[in-house]
Amino acid sequence: MKIGMAVWNLDVSGGYQKLVLRLSEQLSQMGHEVIIYTLSVDRNTCYPETINKLRIVALYEGDPVINRQFSALKEFRKLARLVDSGLDAIILHDESSLHMLNFYRSEKDNFRAVWMVNSEVPKNFGNLRVHFIDRLKSFAGLRSLLTGLPALVSLVQENASLMRALRYVDTIAVYDRSNKELVRRILKRDAVVVYAGADLDEFPSTRTNRAFSANACYRILSIGVLFPHRRYEDLVDATYMLLNDEIRVNTTIVGLHTFCQDYYETLIARVRKLGLDRHIIFKEYVSEQELRSLYDGSDVFVFVNDGFSWGIAVCEAVAAGLPVVITNNIGVADLLEDGKHAWVVPPRSPERIARAIKEIVRDRERTSAITREAFNSIRNIVSWECYARRMVALLEGSSSGQRPCQ
Repeated sequence: MKIGMAVWNLDVSGGYQKLVLRLSEQLSQMGHEVIIYTLSVDRNTCYPETINKLRIVALYEGDPVINRQFSALKEFRKLARLVDSGLDAIILHDESSLHMLNFYRSEKDNFRAVWMVNSEVPKNFGNLRVHFIDRLKSFAGLRSLLTGLPALVSLVQENASLMRALRYVDTIAVYDRSNKELVRRILKRDAVVVYAGADLDEFPSTRTNRAFSANACYRILSIGVLFPHRRYEDLVDATYMLLNDEIRVNTTIVGLHTFCQDYYETLIARVRKLGLDRHIIFKEYVSEQELRSLYDGSDVFVFVNDGFSWGIAVCEAVAAGLPVVITNNIGVADLLEDGKHAWVVPPRSPERIARAIKEIVRDRERTSAITREAFNSIRNIVSWECYARRMVALLEGSSSGQRPCQ
């Protein structure tokens, strides 16, 4: 098949970008012709080891989306003009890329469009009244309202475009059961659960040689672009609680903070207020080699988002033999059972995070058993090959997204 993939941006190294690139790479290895379409690409900052092997068509090169002010509708209309007219299928990896379906028509009679929902479906998706009222509240006075009228017109146009584009979507795919229910409730459509992949094959020696021994200081690792839903403040507070209980820990948080500088600054202020400067390190960017070293050198992996995420880094941590503490509302929680594969806690609960880490460091035999069981549980589901095969099945009209790879 000739497969197109549409994505908002490929100018940072994030989990969302890795999913797109790895899926493209795997589909190509399976013999399919793959073309990625994006608004912005930076081949030096978005997984350069992978991205330069793939065929990518972009509106902007080396100019990150964050530096531009534009209408998603207008930009994806421009991008649609560049899309190959002979595609057999297209996978749309975010809400904004849906706009393309209003401006693209394939020459193939059996063309299929799959919306791969990479985060939570917005609870007010398509609800123009709610969006309109929220925008009106942002205006201060009549003058502000008058100057903001073009933005209100654009809001109406973009909302109408998204709702129209949904009619051209043949299949909606999600990463977890929770999002499947959101699609049913908000969009009134069925969705197929398609568990995503992860780099499970990168850490065989790390996992095999992992030793759970008593340490003078335990190293906590968390990975993810800094957005408020990441709830890193809960990890900061948990670190503080552990130190107060005389459990020595150092925490490393890896994630780009360019997209939400204000949030990063609130975290830094929190760290300083609690006197944790020597115990919490923020790394904005690391190479693939340094990332592997961090997995290798850590003792616990923590991923405590408040929704919005599949959790690709969690799967990699499991593959590296690390015990993982996760919240119960992320996608990968579908596959990791509390007490059997992971330590699963409610969102916004630093006390529970600290308690879980205490259990990990104090009961090393149980921790070792749980980490082994976690990897055995996901190894035949969360691989790039399995993910690609499930996506191909959807593109061919099947609904077997949840089936493990055979």
